[in-house]
Amino acid sequence: MINTGLQRTLVPRLSQRARSELHHLLQIIRETTLSQAPDQRKSLFTKGESGLDSTAIYKLLKAKGQPDDPRANFVWGNHAPPRVQLFMWLLLQGRIHARSVLHKKRILVDKTCEVCNEQDETPEHIINGCHIATMFWQRLQLPQMLQLTTQSLHTISTNGGIPTEEFSAFIALGCWQLWKTRNAKVFRQESTSVDQLITKCKTAAQEWRFRLPTKRKQVADIWCNRFEMARTGQG
Repeated sequence: MINTGLQRTLVPRLSQRARSELHHLLQIIRETTLSQAPDQRKSLFTKGESGLDSTAIYKLLKAKGQPDDPRANFVWGNHAPPRVQLFMWLLLQGRIHARSVLHKKRILVDKTCEVCNEQDETPEHIINGCHIATMFWQRLQLPQMLQLTTQSLHTISTNGGIPTEEFSAFIALGCWQLWKTRNAKVFRQESTSVDQLITKCKTAAQEWRFRLPTKRKQVADIWCNRFEMARTGQG
């Protein structure tokens, strides 16, 4: 970063707060001098010179959700990638950075969804209110998704054709791809059709298959079949 700069690694349209933080960061970088000495790597989980304290890391991971919170098992009790699990945890609390959330924090002036340009972009709007989200869940024959708030996503139950095993991961996959579709429009001005969205979900399902235990890998195959049927209108 000292040699090549930082700005080109950032997304366009930084908020006022982000620009201020970037200004302070650039000052720190300018005052930093590199040396030829070996790097010193530090971590809160360092255990002497033997490496990381895996026990402490495991306890931290297990503490992500409170035992009495019914949302915790829905989010963390599957084999979705960790970053998707974290996204779902924030989504169920209404804390993803939708435009309405950023507007409430006085970061943005306009709350309008940039995908449909019709309604305020709330977390619910991104997941089941925008026209592409509505068509997406209808094509997958999951109309119950359209009736839920983000805080109640953990109450959804499967219908015929989708296994109960890893069902929460299936919902997470769909929500994650809807979020990525929104970001593609906001940050890169890329529009995505429902067919393209479903195809991306199928590709992701094929990748997630390798995360599943051996006895559950067929679940991802069923997901792929469901996405293909939805894409071709056979759902």
